[in-house]
Amino acid sequence: MSTALKLRDALAKRRRRTSLEVFEDLESLHRWAQQDNDPFAALVCVGGDGTQSTTALAAVRRSVPFLPVSSGFGNLFARAFKHPATVEGALDLLAHGQVIHSDVGLRNGELFLCQQSYGLIAEVQEAVEAAAAAPRSRWQRWLAYYRAALGHIRQTRPARLRVVVDGRVVSADAALVIVANVKTYGPWLPLAPDASPVDGLFDVFVLKGATHRQVFRKLLQWHLRLPGAASDTLLCRGARVSVLGLRSGREQLEVLRGRLPVVVSPETAAALEQGRHRQEAGVPLVLDRVA
Repeated sequence: MSTALKLRDALAKRRRRTSLEVFEDLESLHRWAQQDNDPFAALVCVGGDGTQSTTALAAVRRSVPFLPVSSGFGNLFARAFKHPATVEGALDLLAHGQVIHSDVGLRNGELFLCQQSYGLIAEVQEAVEAAAAAPRSRWQRWLAYYRAALGHIRQTRPARLRVVVDGRVVSADAALVIVANVKTYGPWLPLAPDASPVDGLFDVFVLKGATHRQVFRKLLQWHLRLPGAASDTLLCRGARVSVLGLRSGREQLEVLRGRLPVVVSPETAAALEQGRHRQEAGVPLVLDRVA
């Protein structure tokens, strides 16, 4: 709230007409984003990845420039574009930045910016975020995730998930699936380190494991960069992904290419464009990591 108020006041001093909207939960924010009552020339969102994904719907519907200001736990979308977390950085981008067009994902018709995960990571995240008093500080949040993960490894076997990418079955017995539009989960757990929000494709990470304990051990190997971490894993790219075998039923995900106008620095725009060209030049559909 402090960041949003400072940004509003700074824009007002620059004679920019602004309107500040505050929401107590994502449901009320989603209702606002679906409306077309108030026209505006640009949209700034102060919040984390969940808030930004929900807010981006309003920018997509209106085709107006979107600027995320990081104020969350992971901030994966903002990191993908090197967006600032300060008022001064946001003001500089609004004055001197340029607009590029980012991909967005659709999950069963609902927009998302970063990733969708299925399996142990999704179960742990749901358990932590659904807690009545979810921790706010970074170290407490990390501790809560580790505790939830340790609790899950004692539970039943993971689901056997069937994963289809652009009509091709890439796994019939996956224990963990991540469909990423940006690098996931940053340097802490680089499962999709080359995912780009401007290439028109998802990066899909698949991990096999007979038990939750095996899945947890494999993720710990990835986190610690230990040898053998890539065994029993698969990485592929595609524009349409189906995940079957979930208790909630089938998940359908697709990329909407270049649908979100995003304000970035000229340097970030150039770097993303270079990365996109490199990927288009030589990356196959499926990169098999199975040892």
